[in-house]
Amino acid sequence: MKHRAIRTRHLSAVAAAAGLATLAGVTTAGSASAASGSTWDAVAACESGGNWSINTGNGYYGGLQFAQSTWEGFGGTSYAPRADLASRDQQIAIAEKVLASQGPGAWPTCSVKAGLTAGGPAPEAPAPAEQPAQQQAPTEQPAAEQAPVQQQAPAEQAPVQQAAPAEETASDLEEHVIERGETTASIAEDHSSTVEELVAINELPDGGELIFAGDTLLVPAGGAEGTVVVERGDTLATIAADNGTEVEVLVRVNDLADADLVVEGETLELG
Repeated sequence: MKHRAIRTRHLSAVAAAAGLATLAGVTTAGSASAASGSTWDAVAACESGGNWSINTGNGYYGGLQFAQSTWEGFGGTSYAPRADLASRDQQIAIAEKVLASQGPGAWPTCSVKAGLTAGGPAPEAPAPAEQPAQQQAPTEQPAAEQAPVQQQAPAEQAPVQQAAPAEETASDLEEHVIERGETTASIAEDHSSTVEELVAINELPDGGELIFAGDTLLVPAGGAEGTVVVERGDTLATIAADNGTEVEVLVRVNDLADADLVVEGETLELG
C-alpha cells in the first residue's frame, strides 16, 4: 500500500457528531430547533438518495441514516423497530429530537449541504399508528406542547456549541490508493478508522460499499500501525517513509538481521 501524507487538510472528529444524548429535556417537533420538511428531504437526499426505506446492511437505517442505538435512544421504537420501517414523518419526528439535542453536527456533511440549522418552521409530528383518533381529539394539546419552547432554547444551544471543540481534536489526512481486493472496511481497519468516518471524509455514495482499485481515498494519518506487504522495488527506507515510521523501528519490531535485505511478498510489522 502506498501513502502520501497531506498536511493541509484536517478532519473533525466524526464521532462527536454521532454520539448519543440522553432523552431528558429534548425538545418536541414543534420547538425552536425544528427544520422544515423540505430541509429534511434535502438531508435525506444527501444521506440516502432520498430513500426513506433504505437498509443497505451498513448499520444505518432510513432516509436520515439513523444508527439503531440513536433510533432506540430517542424513542423511535414507538413508531417502528427500525428507522427504515417507519414513515418519512415518523423519521423526521425522531430527527427533530436528535437535532434539538445534538445540533446539525449529527449529520456533519449533509447538514451543511442541505442548509440544516437549529431553527426554522417545524414539520407536523406524526401520530402513532395505534391511536390516531384519540390524539386528534384534544385539539388544545399542541398549544400546551409549544409553551416550553422559550425554556428549552438555552438547552438547545449547549450541544451545538460543544461541537466546536471537535476541531481541536482534528487529525491530519493522507492519501490511500485502493488496491485490488480491498474494501472500505479493510482500509478503515488498517488506518484505525471506521467505515462511517471514511464515508464522511470522502463523501462516498452507498455507504462506501462500492470502491474501485486505483482510486484514492483520504484516510486519517494515524501513524505506523498494522502490517505491510513488501512489493517489488521496496526497501526498508521507502516502506518506512510511506508509513510514517523509521528504518530502525522496522528492523527492531521484525527482528531483521540485515536492514538491506527484504523479500518481495514478505509481511512486515509497522510498529
